[in-house]
Amino acid sequence: MPASFKVLHDPVKNYETIIADFGECAIGRVAPIDLGFWWIILLCAYTKSTGDTSLAELPKCQRGIRLILTLCLSEAFDTFPTLLCADGCCMIDRRMGVYEYPIEIQALFFMALRCALYLLKNDDEGKECADRISKRLHALSYHMRSFFWLDIKQLNDIYRYKTEEYSHTAVNKFNVMPDSLPDWVFDFMPTRGGYFIGNVSPARMDFRWFCLSNCIAILSSLATPEQASAIMDLIESRWEELVGEMPLKICYPAMESHEWRIVTVLLWLLTAACIKSGRPQLARRATELAEARLLKDHWPEYYDGKLGRYIGKQARKNQTCKNSFFSFTIFGPAVSISSNLHHFVPEGKERKTGIREKERHIGKMYVRVDGVQIHDAVGRVWQIRVDTGDNRIVLLLARGWASFYSAKNIGSRDKCVFELINDDVPAFKVHLSELFMICKRRTTA
Repeated sequence: MPASFKVLHDPVKNYETIIADFGECAIGRVAPIDLGFWWIILLCAYTKSTGDTSLAELPKCQRGIRLILTLCLSEAFDTFPTLLCADGCCMIDRRMGVYEYPIEIQALFFMALRCALYLLKNDDEGKECADRISKRLHALSYHMRSFFWLDIKQLNDIYRYKTEEYSHTAVNKFNVMPDSLPDWVFDFMPTRGGYFIGNVSPARMDFRWFCLSNCIAILSSLATPEQASAIMDLIESRWEELVGEMPLKICYPAMESHEWRIVTVLLWLLTAACIKSGRPQLARRATELAEARLLKDHWPEYYDGKLGRYIGKQARKNQTCKNSFFSFTIFGPAVSISSNLHHFVPEGKERKTGIREKERHIGKMYVRVDGVQIHDAVGRVWQIRVDTGDNRIVLLLARGWASFYSAKNIGSRDKCVFELINDDVPAFKVHLSELFMICKRRTTA
């Protein structure tokens, strides 16, 4: 996929030509790998949100999906299900030490595979490609969740690794030298929390935190429910280091003498990941930080400093397309996009047989009886308590956290139908209506 397009104007012939840039003009002259994945992801999002299948079913689009995946799924001199990449091939097109198997590309690869599985038609070519995708998804998810994941237990295991092991019984499968563990990671890792590290390759592990890849891992369900919750725990525990005064750092820790490596963006991805993980309060907290400064600073492109306190040295002003303005316009001041998160990645193992979204009754909750238990998308168990006297619905999380919602009963005695009213938390209103759609399917005849 081209990194960008240039419109070349011929004043003599009064004719314009579009010239595609496949990396020849990029910094470092590196071909972008992530753009093909983003195209598939956005095509899936458009198809699911509009219900319009005509674009995705065009022969050109189907062929484009297959060509991208054929290139990525081709055989090579590699024993891992991850993609081997050059440095500067993704979001930051400068040398950043993310060559070989960067987490950003692997997370986008996983997300694109799931979206492609949803978009491909059920013809001969589509089925053949879908079979290859299914096999790769299984291997890729196991590899990423097993070897890229780092928490305090895994960190301690790596610290005690033996080296020069061989055969299938080896514990240190990548022959990582324990002495190569950076000092900062021991203090950075909280007791509760974890994240997908930046890179894993033979004798090399990049322990840096990359925001985009961890958020994408949550949105694409590459992260298990437990891992998604651990990532949120890490962000909450290390708020000052990762968020600071202007959310959110792309990479942590920063490289010395390279202030562009501590730029702050990606608030929109954090917002989506927080809602998917059931932690919208973190997104709201970050959004309030940004809201206090962005307008006053004229929407700069990025911020510098360890805490994001200073406007970037070369930051352009009024860059609403590149910074947190996206989260305000799309997510809304109260962070209320949760009903649209399912558009980005299909849930479960669904395949397209004629893509049509079921009608969603946003704002209404269907419950048969008091005391019903439901499971949300991230594996948490909610216990429902209906207090019809005070017109309240109480949702109790397994950890004891509760949320109260004003409601009115518009149903019959044996089948309570509640409609939310005067809710001060619109994000939760949409989120909970999604949960109760699950409840409706599980508890109603």
